[in-house]
Amino acid sequence: MNWPAIWLAWESGGSILRPIQPRSRSCCAGGWSWHEPEPLWLATAEDVILHKLYWNRITPSDRQLGDVAGVVQVQRGKLDEDYLRHWAGQLGVTPELEAALSGRLKPKQT
Repeated sequence: MNWPAIWLAWESGGSILRPIQPRSRSCCAGGWSWHEPEPLWLATAEDVILHKLYWNRITPSDRQLGDVAGVVQVQRGKLDEDYLRHWAGQLGVTPELEAALSGRLKPKQT
């Protein structure tokens, strides 16, 4: 089995690396003349949120938090909040997640 190139890393009783593949979605990338089409794995909105919150914990950045707020805003009503809260607790980013879900974090302005 080919795993996606995106990995979510966190510490919980030691160093653990887990692929985000279990929630990722597959679609078929277009074929190239030298290669047959292959599946392209796309992260879910929930995993993008968790990844950015975790990355923000490692290297604090308004950009990461603004991105999280933007994803929450666009995906509001479609997010699996139970999944988000479970993994936010495991990753130690619950306060930031709750700020995003409540609207206290604002998307970045471009």
